[in-house]
Amino acid sequence: MLDVQMRPSLRLVQQVGRIERFAGAWDRLSRSSALASEERSRKTLHEGACAALALDHSTSAVLSVALKQRKRGGSAEAPLLIEREVFHENGTLQRPPVAPLLHPELEAYLLGFSRPAPLTCSELEETYRLVIGALPTDECAYRRSSTQFLTPEDQVVFPAVSSFLVASRLEELMEWIERELDSGDFHPLTVIGTFHLLFLHIHPYPRANHRLALLLTWQLLVDHGFSFVAHRHFAPLFAESNDQYFGALRQAEKSVYQNWSTLNIWLEYFLETLAEASHHLMDESERNVASARLSRVQQQIMTVVRQQGAVSRERIVSATGINLSTVKYNLSVLAQRGHLKRHGGGRTTSYSLV
Repeated sequence: MLDVQMRPSLRLVQQVGRIERFAGAWDRLSRSSALASEERSRKTLHEGACAALALDHSTSAVLSVALKQRKRGGSAEAPLLIEREVFHENGTLQRPPVAPLLHPELEAYLLGFSRPAPLTCSELEETYRLVIGALPTDECAYRRSSTQFLTPEDQVVFPAVSSFLVASRLEELMEWIERELDSGDFHPLTVIGTFHLLFLHIHPYPRANHRLALLLTWQLLVDHGFSFVAHRHFAPLFAESNDQYFGALRQAEKSVYQNWSTLNIWLEYFLETLAEASHHLMDESERNVASARLSRVQQQIMTVVRQQGAVSRERIVSATGINLSTVKYNLSVLAQRGHLKRHGGGRTTSYSLV
């Protein structure tokens, strides 16, 4: 039976407290239609999927593909799409028409996600099929050869467990997380963070294990009271600091299944990332409140920037008919209040959404 000897540090306890306080405040913040809309949830899923693809380059998986925007020069909200790479018998690479980043079945599953029962191996297999696009009739077996957990640059983070131990270790892990989340001996955040590391160490499937680990961690957080991650995904934050992310996992794995002396290195990074995600949501909520207090001129300017992306003062004048001096003053106010970001200087100055 898997028995993880966790010893949360003082910093971990403080981080848990910060995230718990935000999770408590989220009930109020989530009433904002801008933060908790279905459109926002779908956008967050796509951001998480993009980051997962950037972090996981496992071969032959349906979503191991090149990312590109629907059109060049599109806004930040433009949906990201993918191209599937298909190798033909003669070795040439053919790129079929662009397909949605999240196929409808997976997106519907995630948007409607709720788990009335504990995570099981059979549910895990179903989720894996959705991630890789496998049909119910396809063979879905655990890996049968040795493998390694790699960074996007193909650097080894750590070797996975022997293929002969995959089934038993995965079953132990499923039993362990159910037991620990039910017992309450350790905080759910530390249990879920530990699950992420252990799942990566097992690497049960031939491909897409990292993407699956990110998805399961996200689901577990949503299911256990930290639903704010459904509106600000943590995977993009992992991708932005991938050296720290993989470094923390590498350090924690050194004592995996032993004395767990290095586990806190990973957990502290994991919780710091969740805290950063909560800060982003808090800042966005405050901007939404402030936006409701904008003057009519400021609202017109924000509408132009939102529609056109990074724009110059002259383009705003042309689009709104407001005189240049008024536009300059209000752009300065909007930048100071954190609504807009200024780029360049002089005649090349432009403004975009924060």
